[in-house]
Amino acid sequence: MACCPGHRANNAAVSFTRLKPSPAEATSTPAWSTTSSFTEVNVQKNLGDGYWIAAFPFRTVVDDREGPVGPELLGSGLGYEKDGQLVPSQLRMYKNPYHDIKNQTVPPNQWEYTVIKEVNYAIASVYGNFRPKSGLNDIIFCHNYGPSMDNLDEQGGIVSYLVNPGDKNQGNWESKEIGRSPAMHRLLTGRFTQKYEVEVMGFPIIPASGDRENPAPILHWKVATRESDQLNTPKTWTETKPLSGTFRLIHEVYPIHSPGGLDKILVAGREGVSLIWFDPKTQEWRWENLGTGLPQERKPSQNPYWGSGSVAAARVGNDSVGYIASCEAFHGNLVSVYVKPPGTRPDQIVTSEHWRRFVIDDFGPLKEDPEEKDRTGTIHNVTCADLDGSGVDSIIVACMGYPDGKAENMGTYVYRPVDIQKGYFIRYKISNASAGRIVVADFRCSGTWDVATISYSVPNYLETANPAMRIMLNNVKQTRHTIKAQRLGDEVMIRVPRAKLADHISEMPFLDIAGKKLSIVVLPPHKEYILGEAFKYMNRDYAADGVKVINGELSWTEEGGNNVTRGIAVTARQAASMIPKSRIVKAGSNGAIFIRLASSMQTSMPGLKVDDMDDIATINTVPFRTDPAVRDMIFPWVACKDREWGQGGFDWPFYNLVGYHILYDDDSLTNFCHIQAWTLAAFHNHDTKSFCEIHACISNGTGRGGMWWAKNEDGDQHLGSNPTEMDPSKLEQYADSVIVDDMEEHGPLWRMNDDGRPSLRPNDTVDYPYHAWLAGRREADSPSQAFDVWLAFEFPSTEFQTGLSRFNGCAACGSCK
Repeated sequence: MACCPGHRANNAAVSFTRLKPSPAEATSTPAWSTTSSFTEVNVQKNLGDGYWIAAFPFRTVVDDREGPVGPELLGSGLGYEKDGQLVPSQLRMYKNPYHDIKNQTVPPNQWEYTVIKEVNYAIASVYGNFRPKSGLNDIIFCHNYGPSMDNLDEQGGIVSYLVNPGDKNQGNWESKEIGRSPAMHRLLTGRFTQKYEVEVMGFPIIPASGDRENPAPILHWKVATRESDQLNTPKTWTETKPLSGTFRLIHEVYPIHSPGGLDKILVAGREGVSLIWFDPKTQEWRWENLGTGLPQERKPSQNPYWGSGSVAAARVGNDSVGYIASCEAFHGNLVSVYVKPPGTRPDQIVTSEHWRRFVIDDFGPLKEDPEEKDRTGTIHNVTCADLDGSGVDSIIVACMGYPDGKAENMGTYVYRPVDIQKGYFIRYKISNASAGRIVVADFRCSGTWDVATISYSVPNYLETANPAMRIMLNNVKQTRHTIKAQRLGDEVMIRVPRAKLADHISEMPFLDIAGKKLSIVVLPPHKEYILGEAFKYMNRDYAADGVKVINGELSWTEEGGNNVTRGIAVTARQAASMIPKSRIVKAGSNGAIFIRLASSMQTSMPGLKVDDMDDIATINTVPFRTDPAVRDMIFPWVACKDREWGQGGFDWPFYNLVGYHILYDDDSLTNFCHIQAWTLAAFHNHDTKSFCEIHACISNGTGRGGMWWAKNEDGDQHLGSNPTEMDPSKLEQYADSVIVDDMEEHGPLWRMNDDGRPSLRPNDTVDYPYHAWLAGRREADSPSQAFDVWLAFEFPSTEFQTGLSRFNGCAACGSCK
């Protein structure tokens, strides 16, 4: 029994066979890389068979009680015979365990599942939002294929609409037939002819049993009528057959989504790689061939399989179709890429010049078949994704495992581009298990693309020992980039999504300073984040991660059950540790944006106190994918007397490092935080610029440094007249203080109204007492001074107001809606 038994699986070249390229084509051999940053864990072992896997976002809207979550998995086989009886196919929904962050540290042995539907000969399943009011995705499912391409169920090829009940534990979903066509093999959902409702496309592989020569129909369905229920469930569908008589042996289809426009489709079949789309001006379907794929053999005995077997579009920077990946031919043995001419505008697919084809890998000769019906290779599926956070998609290839016993012919390979225009790639393997199909999704909602596969195991065609579903967890910290950085003079503008609207965790490192690696983290509502633990290296103790909240709030539970909530400000004029007594922190209902401070072995050693400014190293750590203008920046410590605003004063060791503006990455571009670093300060009161300032200490040289502020009007008058006051008796007379030790922050120093809001002066500046950070006095026997290193977080006073919905709630308390 086989779904598409024109091919089987072949081998994964150790020595590559070079193919003679057609004109304007080239062949290259990928270099091997030993680097793999994935951890393989099981979803389900000991499947009876294996064929289909797909990511399935159960909901279309975020549940306010749990925040955004990663998708579930759909999995099915074709069914098989056992003890002379047909074992039906089960379409199962495997429930994502990573919604509970504890399962991310110790993954479960297998995922629980719900049987959505039991049928004969299941093939493909996709999803769509057909009932917008429901907030749920429904499933489109094709089944009753038949035992093989040469023994189809001529009354089968049923395409069913499965209605999501809204309960992940409820099985046997309600099913409604949309239509049918024998050999229905692939499905797509999208907005292909209009922008308002989801449509369905169906792609049979052949028109009738054993007919590999004639074109198969393509089917298109739109909702015609809806039920009178509250959710307007689809009732009947209109069917059309676009581009009839055009394509043969379509083995794979790939959607190209067009935000604000109509979706297009890449198809892989005997004609090679083609693009089909609907032209709204002419109201006609159109198509264009982009590449012919593997050429047809010219022998008396013809191999019926040529062209292409799978296809996917790869993003390169802002070009969503930077190149096209393909395996050739049907269940083929070649990995190929199609490269468009240099200078082609981003997202352009149809060009006046031909795409160039490069064969980048050859998995050896096809299986010999005397009847020329089963010339098979090992590759069944390709897809593309940015797995390393470079901004350029790699190719992921699923190898079924032909011939048996050849390990390099089985598993999941990644091809990372080195020079796309020349067809140069490097290859590495992330799984040795048979793979028939690939899913790429952010299963942990962590901002990182993971990879899931299912073994290809079809009885009487290619049977894999111990078929299973598995997930390869990507250990790269961040591959989905929603945080942006650009240069702003000597400073950097960091643009972040609003936490309340974020659908996954985002993180970007930006500075390594004085023993701490700083990164900015956007945590969606109710999502949890795992902090790094304290560790020891070369007999030195390194502290656990710390957090400084700059928007929203975090909470954590300490040993003993004590719950702690932290906003952007701790109790006024007191200090508190930034290192939670828990590895797991959780965002509130408005989400949270915070700075993670992790111990660095590059810029400092534990216990090393800074007695010379040359010892305070800083490293720009923005990712490689960031604008080179930002990557090339350096952040030196500058004596304040040399700053434009400090000339003529500050003739003592007073240093400053600038600086980062944090803005919302939307039309408002609201600047809600500015970060810079200091080593000391003179008394000042911010009477010309309005903001609220919180300080966080990275390194306290003596353990006694901290903030001082005027006790009263007499203190303001004295300290305003003596900004460099250091006399201990005068300080104690006119000022109060709080020690802010290593990895501590202090609460507000500004004066407040009775309702807790910042008090403003007539010129709208925040009413501050004169205040300064003063280092602690060194011991009498100490041979040298010791600098304090601390960060200043400057917020608009509006961040400490209430009832301002345009800021997604009060950042200080997180209580506003």
